[in-house]
Amino acid sequence: SEWYEYDRGRTSRAKDRAWAAWCRKRGLDFGESVPAQPSLAKAAFENLVYDPATEADKIAYWQFHNSLPADALLEFAAAARKAIPKSKEIGAFFGYFLVSDSKHTSFGHLDYERVYASPDIDFFIAPGNYSDRPIGGGSGSQLVHGTALRHGKRFLHEIDFGPHDQKRWGKGQWKTLGDDLAGNTREAAFAMANNANYWWFDMWGGFYRNPKVRERIAALKKAQDRLTPAPSAAEILLVCDPQSMYYVNEKCPMERAFGQHLRNQLSKIGAPHDVYSFNDLPVLDLNRYKLVCLNSTLLITPERAKFLREKVCAGGRTVLWCYAPGVTDGRTLDAARVKAWAGVEFKTPGISVTSMPGWTSVYSYDYKLFNPWELTQIASRAGVHFYVKANKWNDEYMPVFANERFLAVHSVKGGEKTVSLPRKVRCVTDLLTGSVIARDADSFTVSFATPDTRLFGLSD
Repeated sequence: SEWYEYDRGRTSRAKDRAWAAWCRKRGLDFGESVPAQPSLAKAAFENLVYDPATEADKIAYWQFHNSLPADALLEFAAAARKAIPKSKEIGAFFGYFLVSDSKHTSFGHLDYERVYASPDIDFFIAPGNYSDRPIGGGSGSQLVHGTALRHGKRFLHEIDFGPHDQKRWGKGQWKTLGDDLAGNTREAAFAMANNANYWWFDMWGGFYRNPKVRERIAALKKAQDRLTPAPSAAEILLVCDPQSMYYVNEKCPMERAFGQHLRNQLSKIGAPHDVYSFNDLPVLDLNRYKLVCLNSTLLITPERAKFLREKVCAGGRTVLWCYAPGVTDGRTLDAARVKAWAGVEFKTPGISVTSMPGWTSVYSYDYKLFNPWELTQIASRAGVHFYVKANKWNDEYMPVFANERFLAVHSVKGGEKTVSLPRKVRCVTDLLTGSVIARDADSFTVSFATPDTRLFGLSD
């Protein structure tokens, strides 16, 4: 089932004893005192970032706090693996870095990389994104699915979106049968593009009673059966940084800079993106990424700095930062360090674009400035390919999901759309009907219902 720590920083006698033992094991001298829940909601730097020189106990406490669900999950999985034949798969709901705001650090999922590396767990599951579910949104997963796949784990996308006539769940976000069809197709498309699987969770009963919805689910299954795994086509990389989140007071509203906000905006710009963790970067082929978003990287140690300069901030790439990149090196805190990465001083107003030696830095102190229109301009300058693209501020922003053999486009407004491909393909097929859309083409024009999500197979 779902694993999380939901005490929001509150404590107990058993947890206090575990904290003291955890500190003793690591040679830390503050294990006899426990940071009280109110003190965890205060930070020395702008009430957002803990100072490791004066608030090391808070940083360590969140590391301890997040280790508990991971330890328990690993222990249960090891016991289960001993009792269950290797032919059976073991899975868990875990790794929700892209979870709801204001519980980023306390939710207990930040130690997900250690869990993803476990040989005892075969697959991970997460619900679709709660904060971008309406039609026109880009959805996505709450877990860092790229990291799960990198560790050789399978990924199951939970589709639990209430239909338009189910008021108990979803708060009426889908308002018509057309929304149900377009929305459920969008969710399946996200999984298909990421070589993942999905399941239709009938959470309260009746989610899938409409025969039209059931027909669409059947068609989606047939479409997925025709697909084969394919490499990502994304030229944008969103990097989640759980190590930096131990330094964050999640009760400060600016905490939202580091979680779902940027992913929700990127999802709408008409170009796909991948989601990985900072520790994945050394093993990823970064050459195809033209825009790398390091919006949650507050911690830049000397080792991280060396790697960033050699592998990430290089090759003509554009790197996007938010708030205070590198404000801490793990020992001290200094806002003057921000300029080395942002190219401008900390808190410089607006969005700054700075030419750096061999790369371009894009920085905003205010995360809210990174909206779909601004991100479209940033990605355009970086040379990212757009399958569909807004040409002015009030244009329709259309989520796109794509790999080398699959493409999906989600539209609110409907109508005729021209889709541009990054290369010429032999055949473009409508995966829901099997009809041929275009041959020997690097672009094609199709009509969308209002709303709609269309799925295309790309054959070389």
